[in-house]
Amino acid sequence: MDFSLSDEQQALGDLAEQILADTATHERLSALEVQAPAVFDRDLWAALADAGVLGAVVPEEHGGSGLGLGALLGVLESVGRHVAPVPVLPTLVMGALPLTRFGSAEQRQRLLPGVTDGSVILTAALEEPWARVEAGRLSGEALAVPYAQHATAILVATEAAVFLVDPTADGVTVTEQLTTNRQPVGDVVLDGVVGEPLTDDPEGAIWMTQVAAAAVCAVQAGVCKAALRMTSEHTASRQQFGKPIAEFQAVAQRAADAFIDAEMIRLTAWQALFRLDQGWPATQEVHVAKFWAGDGGMRVVHATQHLHGGLGVDTSYPVHRYFLWAKQNEHTLGTPTRELIRLGATLADEPV
Repeated sequence: MDFSLSDEQQALGDLAEQILADTATHERLSALEVQAPAVFDRDLWAALADAGVLGAVVPEEHGGSGLGLGALLGVLESVGRHVAPVPVLPTLVMGALPLTRFGSAEQRQRLLPGVTDGSVILTAALEEPWARVEAGRLSGEALAVPYAQHATAILVATEAAVFLVDPTADGVTVTEQLTTNRQPVGDVVLDGVVGEPLTDDPEGAIWMTQVAAAAVCAVQAGVCKAALRMTSEHTASRQQFGKPIAEFQAVAQRAADAFIDAEMIRLTAWQALFRLDQGWPATQEVHVAKFWAGDGGMRVVHATQHLHGGLGVDTSYPVHRYFLWAKQNEHTLGTPTRELIRLGATLADEPV
């Protein structure tokens, strides 16, 4: 299977990488963390919008470039590599892609141009059908909805449909929460809210959930790649007994195992996203990607902290952010054991 990016997709990933590398520095992130418990870099978000990155999946008639899901592969990895506090995943993957695929002409026109210019932030609560419909109104509660307190609209999943909800509407309460990696999240409570139908196709909600999960795995791939690169640079320069610690067999073996894990996270995430982008069945591939992102991801960042020694637990040193992001991604995806159980169930259901 060829996972090669097109020239346009590669150029978009390179552009995002350049912007994030220049802006999402350790010094910049440290300064933002002092200002507020939850970090959202609005200047960086505006820079991505000005460069056209946020319009990647938005159709051309709404000001975007219409490159589709595949265009986000490099962008998502770059967000992870720089642990960038911007809502690329919720706005583009969980919001703009479903709107483009399922939204009415009026919904697309109302929201997608704002995604392109950065004025509209979207998010969704999709993992479980947490909301219920009673007499045409939505009720329920969802925890840790990403960037809910900043969102223009929230996509809400029920058993049979997905709705658009205005977070400022009557009956909606959004309470800010704090996560380990300091990304903005909110507790969303709906009490008899009138939702705006997006799709009543249950398969649509499943597709949205799978795309969101695979995208988190792609971010995790970037997190682990950057953490491993920092480890390689540290062990190559850190001297012990007159030589770099990278030359010690135990250090080299630990780093090699982490490299294998990091590569598996990346390959399984790309496989899942590629199949979803092509419209192919991807249930098993998403379970595999989620398992590697959680299980392998934690091995990578544990190795990173271990091989950094005392620096690994120093919060004034940038490596700590990668551990926190990797752990948050693991929690977002669910436990690796759960994914193995789900994968086993899907395999058992296949006819022999």
